[in-house]
Amino acid sequence: MLGRGKFGKDPTVETSFLPDSEREAEEQAERERLRKQWNREQEQIRNEPLQITYSYWDGTGHRRVIQVRKGDTIGEFLRAVQQQVL
Repeated sequence: MLGRGKFGKDPTVETSFLPDSEREAEEQAERERLRKQWNREQEQIRNEPLQITYSYWDGTGHRRVIQVRKGDTIGEFLRAVQQQVL
């Protein structure tokens, strides 16, 4: 009988493409951390004040300035303008 060598694992082979539950759990935790950080940053941006100069025409020109948050909707902006005009 011919002598057969033992086959074993080759430590030089790239295995990063193979599934690894521990690595996937770490990646998922990192994604969640980054998602939460991104949401916090977006909330801070939405709460920053924004100064808008607008004008309206009712026979004469009116130019006014109003301050709203960056995250406000157009409807909220229009309600604020309406309150300021009245």
